[in-house]
Amino acid sequence: MSSLFRNPNFARLFAGRVVTNVGDSLYYVAAMWLVYDLTGSSFYTGLAGFLVLTPSALQFLFGPLVDRVSLRRLLVGTQLVQALVVLVVPVAFTLGYLNVWVLLGVMPLLSLLNQPVYPAQSAALPRIVEREDLVRANSLFSLAYQGIDAGFNAVGGLLVALVGATALFVLDAATFLVAAALFAGLRVRAAGEARAAVESADGADDHGADDPVAATDGGADEPAQRADGGDETADGTDDDAERSSYLAELREGIAFLRGTLVGKVLLGSLVVNGTFGAAMAVMPAYGDLLGGEVAYGLLSAAVGGGIFVGAVVASRFERFAFGRLSIVGYLLGAA
Repeated sequence: MSSLFRNPNFARLFAGRVVTNVGDSLYYVAAMWLVYDLTGSSFYTGLAGFLVLTPSALQFLFGPLVDRVSLRRLLVGTQLVQALVVLVVPVAFTLGYLNVWVLLGVMPLLSLLNQPVYPAQSAALPRIVEREDLVRANSLFSLAYQGIDAGFNAVGGLLVALVGATALFVLDAATFLVAAALFAGLRVRAAGEARAAVESADGADDHGADDPVAATDGGADEPAQRADGGDETADGTDDDAERSSYLAELREGIAFLRGTLVGKVLLGSLVVNGTFGAAMAVMPAYGDLLGGEVAYGLLSAAVGGGIFVGAVVASRFERFAFGRLSIVGYLLGAA
């Protein structure tokens, strides 16, 4: 593992992911509690949870997009914009304009802005680590994600009790700025450079598909420009071709899901996630009955801890049939 962290690009990407996850955990705990604190209603916390989760259903739209933009610019840009958006809450509080509708506007917008971040990080990973280190790198990313959720959900509840929910939004804005600074130092090989090298080596031959970097680059770090310095032709041909290519990749991905087990699993996951979201919606009210912000944070930590343990031990259950294992797991969760 230490060899991975000797890679400065991986260290920056991993640190940026950790900081991003910390901010997300603190923000979610603070936002859900603040909605309940302002309204005293589980209906509004449920609505807030629904609005936060809805953009995740659109994440598949960002897959082809990530393949076409500068990963570094995308990561930095999303962090900076999220920092500005999250500051709307403490500013509104200071000016006396904070209400539940401000939160219900900010929360889904932040969630939408966050959707391309994890696909972009995943796309960058194969381009900054050696092939033999990729599995370990992915495992570190997954464990960091789940572990931080568990730990900082509890910390978030404690901080809400100590400094107030609105103060956590300021802290969250700071985490976005730190993550942006980390991502700004990334050096990711441009897909355009890799393809150009292949094409210059073998002419019109289409061996580019066999090039590991071209096949897994996940998007150009510095998008290629036209030779004449323009952004498009006079009749918009470049934009039309780009749009057609994006839609073609999107249709290809949807067609793939329809013909595999993954599509069926996704449908089941939608139902399970809906019930999980309902449980999360009433958690602030339940935490309030048990003792307030700290109890709410501990409940959130318990949920995150369960997810973390599940991720750690999942590999031990690979010998069981996936369908039966899923059914048993869902039934145990319902119990």
